[in-house]
Amino acid sequence: MFYLGHIVALARDARLSTSYKPALLKALIRVVPKVAGSPIPLETLGAEYLRLYWIQTVVFHLRQAATLHREPEIPRDIRDVAEQYQTRDLRQLAPNVRRTLEARLARRLKTNVLAAFHKSKPSGMPYLFTWSGANFIGVSEEARTFIVEHNGVLEALANLW
Repeated sequence: MFYLGHIVALARDARLSTSYKPALLKALIRVVPKVAGSPIPLETLGAEYLRLYWIQTVVFHLRQAATLHREPEIPRDIRDVAEQYQTRDLRQLAPNVRRTLEARLARRLKTNVLAAFHKSKPSGMPYLFTWSGANFIGVSEEARTFIVEHNGVLEALANLW
């Protein structure tokens, strides 16, 4: 069974070198209610990461790293595409360019984000999602119900994480 305290403990004990883990929670919160059933393609999460990071990275020029010399890959990928196509407006990216960027972000999630998300999970907490290395994640009906029922609180937690 899921409890909000599980998510608080997960966030509290997580090692944060970037904002990828809270962004993954926020992506799950936004995607799970819209997607019927499981599995959820990683490109769907990549698209949500693009929407989340575009405003921070391109519009507001926020940095997501402890040092300015080594920007994490996801914001760097987004910044590079925005500069290449000389746009601040995500809607102005050609659909094929946007899909390519979403796919690249989905591949980045496989590198460290998905496997690392549950590392600080308290004992007794079920997994919010499962991932076996494939191009999708699984979300149990219990996790789906928890995310949908506690959507607002989880989003606030992700924002403050």
